[in-house]
Amino acid sequence: MSSIHATEELTEKLQSIIRLEEEKAHLDDQIAEAYRDLKGQKYDIKKAKLAVSRSRKGHPENSIRILINQIVNDRAMSRKLVP
Repeated sequence: MSSIHATEELTEKLQSIIRLEEEKAHLDDQIAEAYRDLKGQKYDIKKAKLAVSRSRKGHPENSIRILINQIVNDRAMSRKLVP
């Protein structure tokens, strides 16, 4: 492999990585905004992140649903909406 070819190949790979990193940064911003929105609505962000993590790790849907219901109930209790 010539030095010129190696340089071109590396440049292409690095440009691809840069594009992916820019896309990732944009997605990270969107995720952070979604969590801020949930926090503004007084949801437990730690438990919300746990639900997302469990989902990504392939936990059963029913265990995630239980956690989501707990998050909603905790919010309702904190707002004194539950009798």
